[in-house]
Amino acid sequence: MERRLLGKFETTKQDSEWFSEVFNLKSILDTALNRDFLFSNWMNSYQNALNFENEHSKELGVILDLIVHVADILDDFQDGAKEMDGGEQLNEAVFILVFCIHTIQERPLPLKVKEQLQRTVTQNMMSAFVGQQRDLTNVSETTEQYLTMVKEKAGTFFKLATDMLLTVATEPVDKALWNEASTLSTNLGIYNQMLNDVDDFLTLGEDIRNRRHSLPVLFSLGDPNLLVTKYYQGQLTYDDLKENEDRVHQEIQRSGVLSYCQYYLLYYEKQCLRMIENSIFLKNKSQLYPFIKRRK
Repeated sequence: MERRLLGKFETTKQDSEWFSEVFNLKSILDTALNRDFLFSNWMNSYQNALNFENEHSKELGVILDLIVHVADILDDFQDGAKEMDGGEQLNEAVFILVFCIHTIQERPLPLKVKEQLQRTVTQNMMSAFVGQQRDLTNVSETTEQYLTMVKEKAGTFFKLATDMLLTVATEPVDKALWNEASTLSTNLGIYNQMLNDVDDFLTLGEDIRNRRHSLPVLFSLGDPNLLVTKYYQGQLTYDDLKENEDRVHQEIQRSGVLSYCQYYLLYYEKQCLRMIENSIFLKNKSQLYPFIKRRK
């Protein structure tokens, strides 16, 4: 797969290795594909659900996972991961993003399709960067603002998967299918980000350490007596919070925060299920249910 992604650089040994002196593409791909969740799996499953075949989808899936890998690198750096060698890995992230755009340019696709793919990638990445900036700067003070941030930050990558897939369709795509795929993917992204945020909240993970404004945090900040609130106000250190983790969990159980989050999780879960079940375009709907994790 990595050889196919080298595009025009495969023509001669000199061309194919001019950047390999400093960037190990195989190592980059191995790292990008070694994550708990691959967005290419959503792309492939949606393709199977549509009973849609395209010779370019596998390569597009790898490009998608590389783009998500860029976001992971930036997120780790912004979270202050100790193992990050900032300058080197930031440079690698920029290279990967440019390499993905270049790879699209070199695909044997009609010019209009390549131009649309490039617009799709750049527009969705801009949305993801806006969402990440909202998250980093903690501008979310209400649930509505949080949902906007999550839609941009997480919903974008699910949407990018289906956008890329439909862009390379060999037959014209019904506008209703575009809208359905976009809405389903975005809602699925919001849903899964909420699950991650609740898990991070319960484990006092990195987002709590960095005082990010997730959905459970926004609810908790309404009670000044909670230890989590005191931590966010700077009255406690992160070590203080971890040392009192049992009390934090007791407060969580009493506060109603989990019921509050459950309401929104259930709402987006139902929205996703309803769209799948009512779709006239999806032929193999069972392909998509596993992505709604809480489905029994």
